Amino acid sequence: YVREQTKDGRPWDGNVPTKYKIQVNTTAGGGKIGEEKSLGRWVNKQRTIFQEGKLKKDRLMDLERIGLKWSVLVITPWSTMYGSLCAYAEEKRKQNGVWDGNVPVNYKTQSNPPLNLGRWVNRQRSAHAEGRLTDEFVRKLEAVGLKWAVHKRKTTNEVGLDNNQGGFIQNKKQKRRTLSERIEELKSFYVAHGHVRPFKKNNDLCAFCSRLRHARRHPETSTMTLTEDHISALDALRFDWVGLGNQTNTKSFSDRIADNKCEVIF
Repeated sequence: YVREQTKDGRPWDGNVPTKYKIQVNTTAGGGKIGEEKSLGRWVNKQRTIFQEGKLKKDRLMDLERIGLKWSVLVITPWSTMYGSLCAYAEEKRKQNGVWDGNVPVNYKTQSNPPLNLGRWVNRQRSAHAEGRLTDEFVRKLEAVGLKWAVHKRKTTNEVGLDNNQGGFIQNKKQKRRTLSERIEELKSFYVAHGHVRPFKKNNDLCAFCSRLRHARRHPETSTMTLTEDHISALDALRFDWVGLGNQTNTKSFSDRIADNKCEVIF
């Protein structure tokens, strides 16, 4: 299958469609000559075994050697979707002289297969609002003219109203925090608590830690890009990349005694 996909010099995308079947001439189980076997389902099964940590090392190495991707959640690269957005914006400017910075949520490109550009744009907006979009991606999207909000909200000064006039005060949008700023928040947490395992009541910081782990394990599906400097900074804080730190008590016996302010007599 891989040889067929790459015979024209094109790279293989590391995936096999689930419904793809092959004909086999001989089988170990005595199957019929010319019997069809589902290669796509077999590949999916290997991925499942890999995720469970049960795939034999030699098989794992063989599959990675030919270029099999363990995750196919995001097949279309970010650069491809960004190129489609640039083409969409250029077409709108040719038609109307200006682009409003938005893409209808149901809009799909005319390519084969069609790409759901509208939903992709919405995902970029959500990632930006949550501080998960890299600075590079932010610069590129702003350069093409994408608006982060479909409808621009006016500030209090623009509305010209205050509480005494029966109006209301709108809170200004919180400044987007960069990845480096979020890591600084973890440093502050470390200084205060001696670890970087945020308490469950701190949902925002907990979610950020989960996104960090996902970005390192599955960079191909994450909108967050971790550099070696980011990883080194987190390692210096003894960041828990596995995510099991909250399940164990790392304090020593003597530390727990001090916490409870009790005396043990031997």
